Amino acid sequence: MTAPFRPGRRIACLAVLAALPLTACAAGYQAETSRERTTLTSVSGARGELTLRNVFLVGPADSGASLPLYLAAFNGGNLADKLVSITSPSASGSYVPSDSSIAGGGSLFYNAGDPVVPQLTGLKQKVLVGQTISVTMDFQVAGEITLTVPVESSTLPSPSPVPSASASPAASASPTASASASPSASATP
Repeated sequence: MTAPFRPGRRIACLAVLAALPLTACAAGYQAETSRERTTLTSVSGARGELTLRNVFLVGPADSGASLPLYLAAFNGGNLADKLVSITSPSASGSYVPSDSSIAGGGSLFYNAGDPVVPQLTGLKQKVLVGQTISVTMDFQVAGEITLTVPVESSTLPSPSPVPSASASPAASASPTASASASPSASATP
């Protein structure tokens, strides 16, 4: 005996099978997963008890300008350490914030958006996003760590310009007496 012919069942089965690939992960032309965008590119390094993670520079920057350096430093030892200097063949100078100490067992973070971060200063040529720059970070206890650091873009505000030494003292405000009944303050150099 043969099975009865049922065209409605075959059509329904074919429709389900045909629609199945169209629902796979919703990965059409406009799917979020189809956009090519890498996450932040950064590098890591270690020496002795000191580990550096998420190290990157933020650009672009013109020749003569500065590039901020962002990083996370972890001190796995018992002795405190300190970022003493940063150097690069791509820059004529650098700036290291005064608060660059890392307690034993502690950490130090310089994040995008922080007002003061280490910087390479006096760039010798224009630096574009996507390039890499050799950077040597010298720590008081751990010593030198040299990394090839990527340059990333950022939409966050730039850190404060590198502080410079001033030859003259800053002006201060001091109160002065006046003939009126209300006191006033004026700036005196």
